[in-house]
Amino acid sequence: MTAARRVLVVEDEPDIRDLVALILEEEGFTIETADQGREGLAKAHRQLPDMVIVDLMMPIMSGWEFLSIWQADSETQHIPVVAMSAAYSVATAEVTGIQGFLRKPFHVDRLLALVKLVFDERDRPE
Repeated sequence: MTAARRVLVVEDEPDIRDLVALILEEEGFTIETADQGREGLAKAHRQLPDMVIVDLMMPIMSGWEFLSIWQADSETQHIPVVAMSAAYSVATAEVTGIQGFLRKPFHVDRLLALVKLVFDERDRPE
């Protein structure tokens, strides 16, 4: 049996963070959470996740700053990222090179479909 895929959820709003974690845990994913970008980077470097879901609008370190550091780091740049935002559009977010975008508020089905799609694309042979 293979280990559950690890997803790091970086979100400053506790209700949203907990909801995303609960939904994904119920689908069999192993979840790690962080309430801001710096904490997320630290947790990722302790144990690399298989995917990150990050809010773009956070205090202390925004999701944009998180993405910039993530994509510049040779240890993490290969790990897919899904961005979430109520303020930005998918077109704005796509310029960052993310693998998926989730507009808040989101539907559970959309979250699950997007996570599965990103993993399927990552696993597809080249």
